[in-house]
Amino acid sequence: GNSFSEEALYEAQAVLAFNLMPREGVSYLREKLGKQSDIEVGKWLAQMAAVKGGLDPTMLGEYFSRRDTLEVFKAFVRCLDFTDKDMVGALRLLFDTFKPGGEGQVITRILEMFAEAYFQQWSAHRDTILPKTDYEKSDDVEQVAVSLIMLNTGLHVAPKKNAGKRIVGAIMTVEEYITNTRRVVGPQQVPEEALRDWYEAVRQAEISVEPMPRAAFSELPVQPDIEGWLLLVISAQVHKRYWAVLALQRLYLFSDANEVKPAETIDLKEARACGISAEKTAKERWNRELHSNKPKCLCFVQKSRAELLDVDKAFEITQANANRPAFALLDLFTKPRTRLALVAESEDLMEKWVSLISSGPY
Repeated sequence: GNSFSEEALYEAQAVLAFNLMPREGVSYLREKLGKQSDIEVGKWLAQMAAVKGGLDPTMLGEYFSRRDTLEVFKAFVRCLDFTDKDMVGALRLLFDTFKPGGEGQVITRILEMFAEAYFQQWSAHRDTILPKTDYEKSDDVEQVAVSLIMLNTGLHVAPKKNAGKRIVGAIMTVEEYITNTRRVVGPQQVPEEALRDWYEAVRQAEISVEPMPRAAFSELPVQPDIEGWLLLVISAQVHKRYWAVLALQRLYLFSDANEVKPAETIDLKEARACGISAEKTAKERWNRELHSNKPKCLCFVQKSRAELLDVDKAFEITQANANRPAFALLDLFTKPRTRLALVAESEDLMEKWVSLISSGPY
C-alpha cells in the first residue's frame, strides 16, 4: 500500500478524486484539508498544478469552464508566477496548467482574469521583461492576449481540425496579425517589434489550449494498493465484472468500455471486509440470497455458475458505521445498500482484498 502522513493522505486523495470528478475533489479538499474559501481552494489548485504536479490539466480546465468557479479561478491565476514572462510565455504557462477547450465564452472569461493577474505582476517587473511593452491597464493585456489566441487558432488549431481541407484565409500572416492587433492597442502600448516577436514565437510553437486525452488511472499520482478483476454480485439474477482498483480508501470499478473514468466509485472509509466462507452469518446469507435462481452474468468471460459464485473466493464489504451513508451505486441498485458482495479471481486474491480494505491506508 501507500505510506502517507494523514495530511499527505488527504492531499493525495483530493488530487485523485479531482482527476476523476473535479467537484468531488474540491468537496474533499474543503472537508479534509480545511480549504473552506474559494481563495484557499484556488491557491491549493495553483500549487498542485504549477509546482507539485499531479492535477490533470483537462479536468482542471473542465472545472474552470463552469461559471460558478470564477472566484476560485481568480485566486488560482493570481498565484501563477508570471514574473519574467512576456505575453506569449505567460499564456503558455497559463495553459500548461489547465486546458479549457475552445469554447469562445470560456476563453474570453479566462483571459479577462488572466489579464488582471498578469498586469499586476508585469507592472512590478516591466523593466526586465522583453520585448518591451507599456501597457496602461489590464484591458490592454486582455486585448493582446485575445489577439494571440486568435493567431494561435489560425496557425495551429484550425488547420488540425480541418486537415485535408482547403482553408481560405485561416493562415494569418504577420502583417495581418499586426493590422488586427492595432485595432485594439496602439504602438505606444505594444511596439511593432513585440508583435513580430510574438508572431514568430507562436508560429514556431503552438500555445496548447485544446483538451488532452484524460490520463489513465495508472498514470495518476497515487498508485493502487491492489487491482484486479472482481465480480460484483448485484442480485441472484445479475452479476457484473469490473476491473477494480483500491487506492486511498476508495474502490474504483472500471468497465471494459472505459479505462479512464470509473463506472462506480465506492468510499470505503470505516467499511469492514470479510471472507464470506469464514463467517457463518455471511455464508448463510450468501447461500440464501444467491443460490435460489438462475443468474444472469453481465461479464465478458462466461464461466460455470459454480466457478462464478465460488464462496471461497467471495468477500463482503459492509458499512461498519451506521452514521456513514450507504453504498449508493445508483446505476446498479434501486436503493443504497449497506452491504456489497464481490468475488475475486482466486482465494489468495480474495484474502488480499479483505486485508487491504480492512487495514486502511496507513
